[in-house]
Amino acid sequence: MPATVKDLFKKIDRVVFRGERVFVVAALVVMSIVVFLDVVHRTFASDENKGVAAFVQLLSYFGQSIERGDPTYTSLEGWFPYALWVAFIGLGVLGIRTASKGEPVSLAKSLVFSVVGIAAAYGLIRLFVTMTPNGIGWSQRLALVLTLWVGFVAASMCTYENKHLKVEAAQRAIPDNLKPYVVFVSALFTAAVCFALMWLSTRFVLQRHVEFALSEGRAGLVEGLELPLYQAYAVLPISFAIMTVRFVARGVFALGGELPVAPTIEGLDQLEKYAGSAEAPSDVPTEVGSVSDDAAQPQSQVQTDSHAPPGDAGEGDDAEKEEAER
Repeated sequence: MPATVKDLFKKIDRVVFRGERVFVVAALVVMSIVVFLDVVHRTFASDENKGVAAFVQLLSYFGQSIERGDPTYTSLEGWFPYALWVAFIGLGVLGIRTASKGEPVSLAKSLVFSVVGIAAAYGLIRLFVTMTPNGIGWSQRLALVLTLWVGFVAASMCTYENKHLKVEAAQRAIPDNLKPYVVFVSALFTAAVCFALMWLSTRFVLQRHVEFALSEGRAGLVEGLELPLYQAYAVLPISFAIMTVRFVARGVFALGGELPVAPTIEGLDQLEKYAGSAEAPSDVPTEVGSVSDDAAQPQSQVQTDSHAPPGDAGEGDDAEKEEAER
């Protein structure tokens, strides 16, 4: 493959990889937000106080059986919200006073900031519940669809970074002059598998599109989301197509002498460098320093430093005798 074509392909592949990375990050953020909002809506729109229910459930583990409608349960529903307000305000004060690296905020200011912040958050939650009376039950389905997209896009990203699952035990025993051919055959075989999966997934997506078109948009939808199924599953042929192209290119590059480099574990290269060597560095402290410091000194100097002068040894013996006499 000419160098100009190879450089152009690598440039395009790098742009595609960056787009995949941006999509994965954005999808994860959207998933987190919609699921969080769904939990918030279910908690605050329910007639039952979730905090009281959780507290009663906790008491049941200690033998305290309290049913909803009992006087004790009604009493808990009366004072529990105020206890939560006090607890959240206290956590806010603690967070504000410990967040600053410099001089801590005064107790009065942190108390005011905490009360205002908690009240504003509660007001926004009540406004959100009021504006969405039917909730956002579609959030779970959307999260599932985005999970599918994130999983297969991330699989495509792994092929770019050479972090996909592979067996390398046999390749270590192959002579260096044969490795390009082995990588070429392996890459083409993997590309063939990815191409077959791309073909099958493409047929599946087209069938879902026909179903959606014949029903004029009334069938072939994700339940509870009103999203066409062919759009939800479109990531399958797209990701397998990208992986097919990348594996074919990897095989061609291998024939040109450019073998894929597997990512190394941090520190593994140093272990392999000092494997079987007595000069392996060590940071374990000893009485005279680290092992590496002692190894760096000549043997004669270590022995000389380890023996005290005769005069010092004599003075030590006299001190021991005086201590024994006492």
